[in-house]
This record gives sequence, structure tokens and C-alpha cells, in this order.
Amino acid sequence: MILLATLPDRQAVLQNALQERGLIVANLASDAAQLVAGWDLHPWTVIVCDVELWPNPDALLADLQGRTPIPLVAVIPDDLSQENIAWLQEQLGCWAILSLSTDGQRVDGTLPPLPEIEPEPLPVLPAAPPPAARPVAQTAAPSVVQPAVQAGPAVQVARHPPVPAAAPQAPPPGGLRVAAFWGLERGYGATTLLMATAQAAVARGIPTVIVSLAAPCLVPIYAGLQPGGPTLLTWQQATSDRHKDPLGLALQEHRGVSILAGPASNRDMDAFRLAATQEATKGLRALIADVTRAGYSFVLVDAPAGSGVDREALAECNEIVITASGSFRGAALLSHSLAEVAAHRNIRAITTVVNRRAEQDWKVRRMQSEVGRTKGRQPDRWVSLDEDPAIRAAHNQGHPPVMESERLQEAAVELQMMLYPISGQSARPQKKRGLLAALKR
Repeated sequence: MILLATLPDRQAVLQNALQERGLIVANLASDAAQLVAGWDLHPWTVIVCDVELWPNPDALLADLQGRTPIPLVAVIPDDLSQENIAWLQEQLGCWAILSLSTDGQRVDGTLPPLPEIEPEPLPVLPAAPPPAARPVAQTAAPSVVQPAVQAGPAVQVARHPPVPAAAPQAPPPGGLRVAAFWGLERGYGATTLLMATAQAAVARGIPTVIVSLAAPCLVPIYAGLQPGGPTLLTWQQATSDRHKDPLGLALQEHRGVSILAGPASNRDMDAFRLAATQEATKGLRALIADVTRAGYSFVLVDAPAGSGVDREALAECNEIVITASGSFRGAALLSHSLAEVAAHRNIRAITTVVNRRAEQDWKVRRMQSEVGRTKGRQPDRWVSLDEDPAIRAAHNQGHPPVMESERLQEAAVELQMMLYPISGQSARPQKKRGLLAALKR
């Protein structure tokens, strides 16, 4: 968990620079008061602070000296003298120092290795009560808006008031989880799995949002929502008007899951991608920061390969789920997918789902053996989901498959526990209806 404190007009440049150095910013502070207020809200991995937030050295020392020891990265002007740099290092014991050019566009400096960045077992979160028993007043901070629960298929637009500027948003317990469902082998149920995993998460009180980067987007159809609803473009266009609530205008709700649908056409996706490249505040990184500030702690990104923005999704997530067929072709494409993922140090764990497995298809052990022949990073976890006619029947009838398929329910609960572990849940779901009943509420 990285906290970045800097002036608003420098946030995009510094976030990009930190991303290139292997650090993903989870929360932002735009002035010294916000930094001080957020210092002890979470056991931060690193805090990155811009020294120009303070009017003078005395004010800086008054705010930072004597605080809970956390690795500190100081961002300094590139024309600061060596004498002043040495003084800063001595007074604050900086873990690292980065310099920002006078025009605010270039960041120089390196960071020492940080063990927490490497793939490692994710921390177990405290058990969350079911949504119905958890009033909004019990959320982490007054500005956290709990996603509204919608029992039926009708569209409900969630309205999120702007986050107060007095203090940074309290981060979710155990950190933000951003999981991308991606892979070079298309057509093996990634979107269906993603939606089922989201339902399993909200059944356990985890504030969950789906962000679809597919065009045309199938998520609203699978969820039974009305066509022609808001999309990513709705959010992106509203970011230009400070009087609007972009996220509130763009979100839809289905059975407790908030959904930010992808564009309706490839042309709309091209428009979204072009605007994102021209202005950082309109891109995926800004969107994920927006949903985090709104109180969501579990972000599931539907990022089909070839969408044009799927590589950006890989750069922003800390988990990835790759679906594959149980076949030689599936193993080969999985190996190529793993080779691409290996370049992203931000991805802490890879989960592979051998999906829609028929009797004659390869089992997980055969897939592991075949993929293991290639050098490089291997999946950290494996899940197998057998072919289930109930899933196809549900799609044909316009029903959410997770409501009809017990096999899909079990796989969804297993994925939820892997991607967002909660204390009290075993490593694998028990195959009992009692555990899965929450999905059918």
C-alpha cells in the first residue's frame, strides 16, 4: 500500500514514475494536512511525499519528525543543493529520494528493492458481516459510500458524493485488490467467472465493483440490466465538469455489485482510449483511484485481450485471473500469456482457471506439467471448472449463470477466497449448499 502526497498537478507524473519503479499508488493526499491525517490510517508499505507541500523546512520537520516509522520517499526539486539533500536525509532518514524537474514532467532517481512488492501470500482480512447487517455508519470513514444493494434486475444508478478534502479516504482493511480477468485465449468464460466472483464477494460484505473494458460490453446483458445505460464514456466525459459526480453518473447496480459497463461499440472504445492518452485524469488509473475513494475495496476488471486497453489493465492490477481450455492449445496460449504477465512486477499472484473442462480435456495436473516446461513465471494458483450445461442454458434464457449453476457458484467462492481472503474462510470452499446459499439471496 503506497500513499503519495503531492500537489494535484503533479500526481499523474509521480504516479507514472512510481509505477515504472514497481510501486502502485493506493491513496493520494494533496496537501500536508491530508498526509498527516492519513499517516497512521494504515500500515503503509511506503509513503512518498513532495517536500514542496511545506512552506519551509521547519514546517516539514514539525509534521514528519517523530511519526510512526514508515519507509519514506522524499520528492525534491532537481535544483536542490547537495547540502540540503544531505540535511533532509539526516533529519528524516529517507528510504529514497527522487528529484522532480522544474517543469514537473521528469522524475529522476532509483528506489532500492522492496520485498513487499514481490509476489507473496496476501494478508488475511478480518471477517466482514453480511451487507444487510452492516449499516453505512459502520464503514471505515464517513466519506466511504457503501454500494447500494439492488435485489432485482432493474438499473440503479449509485450516487457518490465527492470525497471531502479534509483528509484522505481511509483505505480498505488489508489493502485494495484490483484483479484483471485476462488471457490470450478468448471465449472461455472469463466474463462469466468475473461476475460470479463479484456476487460471491458482495455476499460476504466486500464492497465490489466491476469495470469492463470490453466493447461491445456483455456485462449488462449477463446481469439482466437495461440496454443503453451509462458506460465508461459517461464517467470519462463527466470528469471534465467539477460540478458533476462522474462515478455516480456511470455506475449501475445489480444484486449488490456495482457495474461500470464498457463502451457499446469499438468506436466508443477508441474514443475512450484516445481521451485517456491525451489526459491522465481520464484513464484507467484515475478511474481506479476514483472507485477506491468511493469506498470500494475489490475491483474486478474485465480486460479481454485485444481490447486496446488490456495492457493498461495489467499495469494497474495486483492480481490476475487467466482462463484457459484444458488442451494443448490452451496450454500454449497460457504460456504466452504468462510470458506477457512476467513483465509486470505489480502483479502479486496469478490464478489460472481451467474452464469449461469436458471429460476428454486435460486435467489441471497435465496443464501444470505442460506449462511448467517453459521458463519464467508460473501460475500461483489453479482452479478447475467442469463444463456445465446449466451455464449455457442460463445465458440462453437471459439469467445470471451464477444463479443456476452450483459448479460455477463453488468456483466463484473459491476464486473470491483466493483474490480477497477473509478470516474464517477455509482455503477451499466446502461443497455444501449452506456455504453457497448467500449467492442466491
